Amino acid sequence: MSNGQLLKQFLSTAIPASLGSMLGFSQDTINLIYAGSLNNPIDLAAICLATVFVNIIGIAFFVGFNGALETLVSQARGAQDFKQCGVYLQRGRFINICLSIFILFPLYYSKSILQSLGQDPRVVEVAADYIIAISPGIFFLSQFDIQRRFLI
Repeated sequence: MSNGQLLKQFLSTAIPASLGSMLGFSQDTINLIYAGSLNNPIDLAAICLATVFVNIIGIAFFVGFNGALETLVSQARGAQDFKQCGVYLQRGRFINICLSIFILFPLYYSKSILQSLGQDPRVVEVAADYIIAISPGIFFLSQFDIQRRFLI
């Protein structure tokens, strides 16, 4: 394989993956920019707190589990066992569905959790509402992430 072909193959994988990651992070960035433009420090603090809470409680688990899937799929693909790649993808989807159910509990009780951690009650009130509002998106984000890792 020549250097030009290798570069073309690398870019055909790297560019879509990079754009997908940038779009994934853009949601939080846009929310923070909008909240900051409202000149309401409570809303801005609540969105920041909620984003950190969701990233730690929800998204970090999916990234870890989906990273394991990426390793398994890479090994199966290297062995040219494409059926096993599909099996890993379906099992990963099932694990993400089960994990989503368990992650909803701490997200639903985020108000109590954040209050017990000593956060400002005014910020916690807004953050809890925001967390509940974005909770369904975490499931879809997990499914997107697993599909992205499978295709890369």
